[in-house]
Amino acid sequence: MLTTGFPNTQPGVNGGDYEMQFVKDDSSTSKLLMVMAEALTLHCAALLVVFSLLPGSAAAQSFYGGGIVAGDAGSRGAFDSLANFPAAGGFVGLRFRPEWSFELHVDRGFGRSATREQLDAFGRSTMRDRAGNGYALLATWKTRHGRRVGAAVTMGMAMRRFRTERLTFANSDPNDPTPVRLGTSFEDAGIGLSGGVLIPIRLVGRWSLAPEARATIGASRESGRYAQFYPAMRLMWGF
Repeated sequence: MLTTGFPNTQPGVNGGDYEMQFVKDDSSTSKLLMVMAEALTLHCAALLVVFSLLPGSAAAQSFYGGGIVAGDAGSRGAFDSLANFPAAGGFVGLRFRPEWSFELHVDRGFGRSATREQLDAFGRSTMRDRAGNGYALLATWKTRHGRRVGAAVTMGMAMRRFRTERLTFANSDPNDPTPVRLGTSFEDAGIGLSGGVLIPIRLVGRWSLAPEARATIGASRESGRYAQFYPAMRLMWGF
């Protein structure tokens, strides 16, 4: 989603500083991308409700959850400037069969690129990329044996949101050397099919620790391609 700032006609308290108001460019492509992100979360919530109401295996139905810390690496096209960055969040799962469950993951990426400058016909601009929230809807299969160390496989969809912030200093009036500040922000997201493995290690009671590795292959609006590698560590209760 593109958000562009236009200078107000009234100067600020410092005389040369202009206040800005932001106007959103609701293009159809931006809307479609955001709808896909919202649909991912809504579909997960609907699936959790549906499977919780399935008859015949009430004894096997249970909720579990936990926290997760991870790294985010891969190919992001226009957002490769973010390189590798950490992420942290949580998840909730519904087990509807002894081996099968659905999970909803939400995390926050802490990636921020270095500020870069660009000179063009409008003036001097500074830009910075930021990582946003990540979401995943996963079906999970695990082994049924009661050993201390188990194994599980995940499959589903995942996405990550990104944002570019741009500030342009332009001289719109040749008779006035005071620069006008134009603020622009652009939002994008990568979304695709995701799958991986995790190794649950039982600690005490219903607590377990699980190293995980997951990969996502898909597309983004800006570059048309998106690939994510997501090594993580889970702390789980009730898995």
